[in-house]
Amino acid sequence: MKLIKNQIKRQPSLNSGRLFFLLLTLFLGTDLFAQSYSLSGNVIDSSTKKNVTFAIIIVQEAGLVVNAPQGKYYVSLPRSGTYTVKVQSTGLQSVTTSIVVSGNTLQDFYLSPFISKGSAIVIRGERDVQKISRHTMTVKQIKEVPASFGDSLNALTSLPSVSRPFGIFGPLVIRGADDAVNGYYIDDIPIFNPMHFGGFHSVINNDLIREIDLYSSAYPSQFSNSQGAIININTIDEVEKRGGNVDVGLISASVLLKEPLTETNNVDGKEKIENKGYIIAGGRVGYLTIFIPLFYEYVLDQNLEQVVEYYDYQFKAKYKLDEQNFLTFLSFGSKDKLKLIYNEDAMEEGDDPLWEDMVWKQNQQSHNVGLYYTFTTGKKFSNTLMSYGAMTTYYRWADVPKSQVAWARDLGTTSRPFIFGVKDKLDFEWWENKAKLKAGVEFNYYRFNIDGKMVLLRKMSEGNFDPSDPDLVRIIELDDTIENYTFVYFVENKFVFGPLSLVPGLHSEYLKRTDKMVIDPRGAATLSLKSGTTLGVAGGYYSHFIQTNGNYFNHTPMLAGIDYLDPQRAIHRSLSIEQKFGDYTVKLEGFNNEFWDLMVEEEWADSSGNIKNFRNCAEIKSRGFELMGKVNDEGDKGLFGWLSYTYTNSRFKSNMFTDSYGDQWLHTWFEQVHVLKAVAGYTSGSHTLSARFQFNSSLPYTPIISSTLDTTYSGPTDRYVPEYGTPHSKTLPFEHRLDLRYSYRTIYKWGFVSWYFEIINVYNYRTKEYRYDYRYPYEEGKNPRIKKTDDIAILPNFGVEAKF
Repeated sequence: MKLIKNQIKRQPSLNSGRLFFLLLTLFLGTDLFAQSYSLSGNVIDSSTKKNVTFAIIIVQEAGLVVNAPQGKYYVSLPRSGTYTVKVQSTGLQSVTTSIVVSGNTLQDFYLSPFISKGSAIVIRGERDVQKISRHTMTVKQIKEVPASFGDSLNALTSLPSVSRPFGIFGPLVIRGADDAVNGYYIDDIPIFNPMHFGGFHSVINNDLIREIDLYSSAYPSQFSNSQGAIININTIDEVEKRGGNVDVGLISASVLLKEPLTETNNVDGKEKIENKGYIIAGGRVGYLTIFIPLFYEYVLDQNLEQVVEYYDYQFKAKYKLDEQNFLTFLSFGSKDKLKLIYNEDAMEEGDDPLWEDMVWKQNQQSHNVGLYYTFTTGKKFSNTLMSYGAMTTYYRWADVPKSQVAWARDLGTTSRPFIFGVKDKLDFEWWENKAKLKAGVEFNYYRFNIDGKMVLLRKMSEGNFDPSDPDLVRIIELDDTIENYTFVYFVENKFVFGPLSLVPGLHSEYLKRTDKMVIDPRGAATLSLKSGTTLGVAGGYYSHFIQTNGNYFNHTPMLAGIDYLDPQRAIHRSLSIEQKFGDYTVKLEGFNNEFWDLMVEEEWADSSGNIKNFRNCAEIKSRGFELMGKVNDEGDKGLFGWLSYTYTNSRFKSNMFTDSYGDQWLHTWFEQVHVLKAVAGYTSGSHTLSARFQFNSSLPYTPIISSTLDTTYSGPTDRYVPEYGTPHSKTLPFEHRLDLRYSYRTIYKWGFVSWYFEIINVYNYRTKEYRYDYRYPYEEGKNPRIKKTDDIAILPNFGVEAKF
């Protein structure tokens, strides 16, 4: 009876509850009482066991795409059933799986970092390449490394063995090799101008790049006609939802838009959306001409006489014919303009007066296109046939009005090194998990056009350069089109036997003009032990037909038509040991690279009395080692960074008849013996603070040992022509620089917005320079002298990035 009494007392409240739910039903509809179906959970980085910053969840049967800010997601589904779910997060491998949903289902996804094995510095990599010398940079590092302007190629300078001799500007010098013989590729298309003037940005949008492999030396057999390093850029190859990126900074703005191509099919009476490909379009415009001159005028009280203007564009499209056949189209290009007026205001006191009122103009533009057909059966076999065109145009013009430099009046050239080619590459795993064959053939057609005036050196002038010397140079009028053809093949096979990996390879090239063929054996081996130790060795021969080098052609066009020059040769050797200690990795690698038969510009006569302008006679030896410690398993939160030291000894011997130092091993002009780099950052919540510090040897210089009065000069002051001593025999004091960067990211359902601010050279360190005053004679300790540069070296950069 007690139980019945209690039930009777509770009856009014139960009736009130029914009335409440009845009202909800009337206003909200009947779905309130329907069975709900959902999928929710976390997206986790398997290496850190932490939630990712941002992910995308794709439910194919429902046609839904949901963002997962901070790695948390929720998907409301219309009905129960089996759903195909794909999860993506930048820098991690995608996961596709089938999930049975019968109610409110909880499901966490673990994404693994890309597996990248390379003799290379790999940025965002996922391919199976040789393991020795591998350094990995994540997307986060690229964005957050100070002084990189958020650019992938600039970010490479924070890694061991990569130097930029002119600070934050200029070319990349890697392991003591001449930057002109580095090879740059974007999706297998060779390019000669990978960066805009000054080196602020690469010519391709950073958000289009999937990964960059920087092979500092000892690279594998697939790469052609290079001797130094290889920078191999691969673009993104998957778009699941409409989106893009916008970045507006102090010196430029960029945008990238992505659109998937879909097709709706009826499968078993149900509509299914299939991804058939994508379209990507992007570009960048630089506006240095707007802000930088104002900064100089109102802040520094100076007139800036040189400003760079540039833009670039990219377009990529892919279409899936069926599950095994794909077509891809890629086009990208850039344009740069620079004008320098070297008038009296621009000259520093004591500069050589012969250069006063000099005007220099330089423009460059490139347009590149590639068409790819890929057949694949999955992991076992794939083949890609591509055709490409890489068309670059350079314009240079200079005028020096001084009568003593008459040879430099109205000098101008327009060069067009165009390359067209066909390549076919295949991957074939013929022994499951044990052996994989890579092979390829290619034909390249080089059409180099030049018109204008070219300056040829008659003799070695590096030690004693006097522009008023009438016997120093010879001017040649040019109007010519030069054609060259190369045939290339390569083959390599990777064998895996437990912890041991062996990759023997062979690369061969034939140049029709010289009727010469090179055969270069290459290879690599790694041994990975259970203790976390990895031993590696790699090396091989590397040849370069200088007649096909667009960089040399722009400066010395006659080279392309020379048939008596042999290919330049090199041998690379690398040896490394890597040890993992929990969350940290320490790696030591040594290298020993030798270059010979290098081309020099020198007038000489052969045994028949024929005048020649070039010779294969110079040599370079570059040896050293790099030591690096870094944080492993970096997540989206917490500490990231690395510390490295590189020692490089790079020597050059010209072996030239007209060089008084031709039989001596001299320091190369780009040698930096000691380089210490430290990059560290920390992310907490929406905040990321990072720093970069570098301490390095300065570049060598050639000392002045005496001077002679120029009796032909009729200016307002005297002019004393310097006489130089042993080239590159002296160095300035060590240099150092600290850069800081702060960014703040806000996550939204549609993406994120990130504000960033960085200061390059925080404490305004000014480098020292070796200055000679042409108005006065040589006097030891007084003229020339070592002094600090007068420019303000600190540089701010700020902007905002949005991803949607």
